[in-house]
Amino acid sequence: MSWPTSQRRNFSRSAAVLLAGTALSLVGLAGCQTTGDPTVDLPGSAATSSKYVEVSVSAATVLTDPALTLKTNRYLVGRLRDQVTGLTEARGVLNLRPSTLTDSLPGKLKNAVLESVVLIAPFEQVYGTGTAPLRYDVLTLAQKLDEQVVYAAIDSPTLGKQALATGLNAPLNATRQVTQTASDGSGTVITTTVPDMVVRQTLLSLGQNNPLLTTVFQTLNATVFSQADLDAALPGLVLAPSAGYEGSLVAFGRGTVGTQLKFRFSYDSVQTAPLPIAKGRRSYSLFFGPGRNAASSGPGAPEDPRYYTQLTNDRTGSALADLTSQSHDVPAAALGGRTYLQEGIGLGTRITFNDLSQIEKLRNTPGVAINQAELRVPVQPYTTGLFPNPAGFYALEVGADNKVLLRTSNQITSERILPTESTYGQMLINPNTSSPYYSFLLTRYLQAYLTPKGLGVDEAGNPLPLPAALVLTPTLRSTTSLTLNRAVLDANAIVLRVYYSQLR
Repeated sequence: MSWPTSQRRNFSRSAAVLLAGTALSLVGLAGCQTTGDPTVDLPGSAATSSKYVEVSVSAATVLTDPALTLKTNRYLVGRLRDQVTGLTEARGVLNLRPSTLTDSLPGKLKNAVLESVVLIAPFEQVYGTGTAPLRYDVLTLAQKLDEQVVYAAIDSPTLGKQALATGLNAPLNATRQVTQTASDGSGTVITTTVPDMVVRQTLLSLGQNNPLLTTVFQTLNATVFSQADLDAALPGLVLAPSAGYEGSLVAFGRGTVGTQLKFRFSYDSVQTAPLPIAKGRRSYSLFFGPGRNAASSGPGAPEDPRYYTQLTNDRTGSALADLTSQSHDVPAAALGGRTYLQEGIGLGTRITFNDLSQIEKLRNTPGVAINQAELRVPVQPYTTGLFPNPAGFYALEVGADNKVLLRTSNQITSERILPTESTYGQMLINPNTSSPYYSFLLTRYLQAYLTPKGLGVDEAGNPLPLPAALVLTPTLRSTTSLTLNRAVLDANAIVLRVYYSQLR
């Protein structure tokens, strides 16, 4: 944002009203209108009329830093092509952890015989088609995930030489029957059909041969069993879309059942002679993903095994094909006046404020009180066919290369993120209408921008460098939520609206 440093230095800090007025006058004025919102009430002062000016922006779509996807609240699997971003692929990379129910270990029972292995994975959301099954493979890791590495979406796992299963089909539109007694005391039983959002995939049935699963069961059936024994037999899983599949991307998370590999087996039941030997049946589970604590809706718990999502996005032939690196951008004019925000694959909107020639209009107007500065970001209506709109966005200060600027305080380095200044923050307003928009308040930020050292200082006490622009992004790099939600913005209508009052 080309806000001149010289004007910043000439700022007068004689009063809070002038502080706000001067700070906000740094932006160019693109029209003046009268409004009744927000209203002002200044005790002991004359009546006021509230007005606002709108400052236009230049906008472009950019790439943000790769998301950290380690132990987010869900992991993604699948592959989907669309006209905006091209081909997006997601793989769930998963360590395993044994059940704590050691009494059900096959090695604790007599003559345990493996009968089946079932993969159970609840899912929360489907991007793309839910009427066709997800086609996927269950691959293996060559080694377990490093306990010291914070994995990001761009990290590629090292695959094992052998897969557990390939070419699997998981229905995404299954249903189940739920029965409950009516609450009116009549005793009437009501049966309801609800979506069954759990993948239950049999990887091995009785009489089938799967050398790797057999080896894992033999490990479970040993006299002594530990996490290290499991890691040696099966370091981890990779759930990946099958070759050629482009139907959907599925978000797997917690459910009423744990995310697990369930080994079902028979064993010799202990009976008192002379009764014949009877067969008992039990199961033992190896957990993966955010599944150990089904009641939680947050990110992976400490007791959950490590996991992350690998995301790749091939934009060849898409509307964003020219977005080849983080230092590049695609102007809104090249996209029909649109820009994009998307979680997961890191699409953001870069904005710079236009027309600084009228800086002095508010600054030199006697009796002006600045009430509020609001960044309004309209969303193109009816553009949520594949991806829902994100709940909101963050605003980051960036340099000319679109890299987020950093600040260091007390030897702690952090990203320069604009603070939220209202209870509704960066929320989507009017989401179910034909005119949805995001709202973000910048009042205090713009005041600080103009104040010497207002944006902070480096370790030597020097003012932090001014940003080249702001990048709006629906997620921070360290956010523990992972989705692919996307907003299509009406870039030509993005404005900074500055409300002010003129004393009568």
